[in-house]
Amino acid sequence: MSIIKKSSLGAAALAFSLAAISCSDTSSEETSASATTSAPETGMSAAAAPSAAASQKGELTFHSDFGAAMAESQQTGKPIVTIFSASWCAPCQMMKKSVYPSPEVAPYHDKFVWAYLDTDKPANQSIAKEHGVRGIPHISYVSPAGEKLGTTVGGRSATEFSGILAGVLQK
Repeated sequence: MSIIKKSSLGAAALAFSLAAISCSDTSSEETSASATTSAPETGMSAAAAPSAAASQKGELTFHSDFGAAMAESQQTGKPIVTIFSASWCAPCQMMKKSVYPSPEVAPYHDKFVWAYLDTDKPANQSIAKEHGVRGIPHISYVSPAGEKLGTTVGGRSATEFSGILAGVLQK
């Protein structure tokens, strides 16, 4: 019986450590670079231009193009949360499913322009290089003027991430 308990604890520790670290392989593979992607399992969508329905308070919409996110940021005066991610990155997927849509982060959905960029897509590789992405999830916070306000690398809990967002708004 103690072997089962130790095994369960080991599995839990492994899962936690995977969520707490970043993925460092940002190698690319050829994929199509579509302007709009969707993540229906999380209830969030990514689009080059947010729809009218997506602008409702608290609903999170992701741009899949940094240029479109920057244009909206300049138009609205809101800073950008630029998330560099990949489908194979466990901490990235944990944050996508549990952190960004969480009640702790929801109050910040309409205070930022959000961009979710897949580092495996060739269209995102130059902007990833510009932002110094070496491991993912890599999150860059950018002012409407294009100034870097900060960076976080690695998985975060919803509470930690909401605290980071609060700090970015103070800059």
